[in-house]
This record gives sequence, C-alpha cells and structure tokens, in this order.
Amino acid sequence: MANPTFFPTESTYISTLAVDNNTNKAAGGLTIPIGARSAIVGIIIDEAESLIDITGFTFSDGSNTLTAISSSIGKGGRSSTPARTMLLNVYDITDSAATTSASVSCVHTSTTKNAQFFIAFCSGVLSHSISVGSYGDLYDFDFYSDNGSRESIMCVRTQDASQATDLSGLSGGDLQVLIEGAGLASANVNAVGASAASTLQEFFYTNTGGSVTANTATFLIFNDGAEPLTGGIPANIGTGVTEEYNSSTNLPSGRDFGTKRYQDDGDIIPNYIHTDFPDR
Repeated sequence: MANPTFFPTESTYISTLAVDNNTNKAAGGLTIPIGARSAIVGIIIDEAESLIDITGFTFSDGSNTLTAISSSIGKGGRSSTPARTMLLNVYDITDSAATTSASVSCVHTSTTKNAQFFIAFCSGVLSHSISVGSYGDLYDFDFYSDNGSRESIMCVRTQDASQATDLSGLSGGDLQVLIEGAGLASANVNAVGASAASTLQEFFYTNTGGSVTANTATFLIFNDGAEPLTGGIPANIGTGVTEEYNSSTNLPSGRDFGTKRYQDDGDIIPNYIHTDFPDR
C-alpha cells in the first residue's frame, strides 16, 4: 500500500484559438504514461459560464472513447466577474494501454472563444471530488485523512484572468506543480498534487503574475484501491478467509485436507468452512 503518484511530465495544457477552432475544439497526440490509472481531462473556455453550453466532450485513449466516471463544472466568481466556463472529467484508464495517440474534443454553443484543454494523470483511482468557487491569487487548502498512507490529492484551478506561468511559494509536504497554463486571453489553468497525511496538513502556493482572479478549485482524492469510487478497497485484498482457502494450494503431507487448508508457513487458515455459510 502506498500513496498514488502523479505524472507531471505528461500532464499538460493545450491552447486553442478561436480563429482556428470556432465552436469545435480538438487536440490529439496526447500521451498516456505507463502506470497511470486515472486521467483528469478538461477544458476552460474564455466565456462566462452563464453564456455558453458545452454540448459535447469526448476523450479517447487512442483505441476507445471512454466514459467519464466523474464530472465537475465551473463555480463561483463575482456577479461582475463570473467564472469562466469549465468542464473537468475523470476517466478510469486502468485498462488503457500506454500511448502517444490519445485525443480530446469539445463542442460548445455561443460565439467562438479561446480555450485551453488540460490533462493530468495519477497512478491511483478516484475516491472523492469536490469543486468550489474562489477569488484571489494566493491559494491554500488543508487536508486530513486517517488513511493518508494510501491517498493523494490533486487541486486543479481554472481561472478567469491572465496569469503568469509559474506557481511559487509552494509549501506543505511534497506539494508539486503538475500544470502551469500559459497566459491565453483570460482562460487559464494550473494544477498541483501532493500525498495525503494522517495529520492535518496545510498546503500553500501562489500565482505571482496577472490580476487577482475568480477561479474554480476542484479537489480530487485518489487512493490505491482496486476500483474507483468504492471507498478504497485495496487491490491486493480478497474476500476473506474463503478467498484465501480457494486460492490455497499448500497441502502438506499428513495433514487433514478434507476440512483444512494451510498457509505457506503451515498455519491452518482459521474457520474457512464457515465464511460462506449457508451456501458452502
């Protein structure tokens, strides 16, 4: 059991200009790295959320178009400075092969606008997510988990103002930068990731350029479980003694193999016969 890791080298943003892409936007040649089990894929469009609708969003792992297991949309902002249009999806890519031919596309209504796609990866599966509206250019959040040795957290911020490309003042455990979107009009993105801790941990970072900005912060928690959104059942845990019995092949000579099975160290697996009662 271990904290899931992120892939900063393959995590990136892709700018699309209105004059090139109109209301249909696409990007290809994206890399899915070896060992990634979750893909965090989204778009921020330079338009107030109330004035535009995203009518189609697809992500392909290079072989298949995948279905999102979680979606978040833009939040918050001021009435005079509403949040930019944002969509963030999480995909389970456990069965996807490593590739350099993944792709993403988006169709939206209203006028043509600049936008940025973004993509990031994690070796764990999604456990929980939440999005909140925020304002400013100093960012911090606290995180606590009593299962911290198996969890990691990512924070993705989509912003409504042109920002510098460097996040600075990082503090708190192993906080690392995953995405630093470039200053494209007023639709930008950044993302950071860190391992969870079993004690209350504060993470802090700042954006040193651009104007104070409305932003949507999406927090994603990943664990080392077998399946996404299951509360983190470890991948190497079976269904109890019955599973251990069924998989056991260690039957030492002279033992009673009619009613007992044995672990590799010779100890009897306890009470296996009762674990599937009354269907044994």
